[in-house]
Amino acid sequence: MLREIRNVKQIPGQGARRWFSDERLDLFVWYEAGGRILGFQLCFDKHTRVERALTFTENEGYSLHLVMSETSVCDMGSPVLSSAGEFSRQGLLEQLGERGARLEPSLFEYLRGKLEDYPAALPSGEASELTSRP
Repeated sequence: MLREIRNVKQIPGQGARRWFSDERLDLFVWYEAGGRILGFQLCFDKHTRVERALTFTENEGYSLHLVMSETSVCDMGSPVLSSAGEFSRQGLLEQLGERGARLEPSLFEYLRGKLEDYPAALPSGEASELTSRP
């Protein structure tokens, strides 16, 4: 069951950030000062060789990456994101339904809506760059 991690490091200029976690999912949500959701990153299939991160922001849209924990950024041990293939949208919706029962209803509905709106295929090159996980 997703539960909120308190005292999450906030990064100036990036809006407020919240983190929810359990043994299968990590959810990061970014908010503007007024409380409106700016985007999220949902990491799933944790602790497997195919952990992926689905990210949505209003400015950038959707991206899907593999989380490569054995690779580090600047030798600091930070996970790296690289291009990923497809995933089961229905399976992820079911996981969110099972594991997200404690989320506020408005956040849960926002996430569910964005997962349902996820495009069948991302535009070519959409998830090709390596980036650090937030």
